[in-house]
Amino acid sequence: MRLRWIAALAVLALFLLLTVGIPVWPGLLALPLAGPLNLGMAVYAVLLVGTPILAFVYLYLRQRG
Repeated sequence: MRLRWIAALAVLALFLLLTVGIPVWPGLLALPLAGPLNLGMAVYAVLLVGTPILAFVYLYLRQRG
């Protein structure tokens, strides 16, 4: 039960970081990380890949237990 809330809050926090961060802190999200990858692109990639992974983990744990 706690894992589900932590995962949901993590996804919501990353989404809010992008939604609020683009107009408020554009310089922060434009920080270069590696090559052409900046912080905003990394957050978006984590949202794009991490959300389905968390959903599958949740479904697997629910089916197992």
